[in-house]
Amino acid sequence: QRKNILYQNSLSPQNVGTKFYPFSKQSILAQIYQDQKVTQVSFKELHYHAHKILPQRVESLYKLMTNKLVIKNKLGFIVEDPFRYNRVTIKNNKTNWGSCSGKRNINLNINLIRLPIALMDYVIAHELCHLVYFNHGSNFHSMLNVITGGREKELSKQLNKFKLL
Repeated sequence: QRKNILYQNSLSPQNVGTKFYPFSKQSILAQIYQDQKVTQVSFKELHYHAHKILPQRVESLYKLMTNKLVIKNKLGFIVEDPFRYNRVTIKNNKTNWGSCSGKRNINLNINLIRLPIALMDYVIAHELCHLVYFNHGSNFHSMLNVITGGREKELSKQLNKFKLL
């Protein structure tokens, strides 16, 4: 099922709401603890912050993407709410940063909040793009590249430097 993407505006890293700066270089934990070199956080603190912050980030990126992109199906009709998701689940995965199910559920790794915001948002945007394209084809990467302001390859390379804990 081929879809066409109409780009209303390019997405750029700018403030789109209170304390929402997509694709920032600072990590959420650094902002919370006001320390650029936060490394040791208890699992209880990590769990608390991840469950508080990650669903909010998904919702913020969902709204941003929904307002900026128009998706058309192969017949030329606009797809209503293409980034709609059912549920966000936070897990302590050992093998991936995130996943998206056929039931439109998004699963995110609890350790995402340890990453710079740019990489955390990249993973979330990646999973939201899977709600439109359930593969890693050229259309998927084109959309993700637009969402990340042309930085998809750069962010992907940066993410590959981080190891799951």
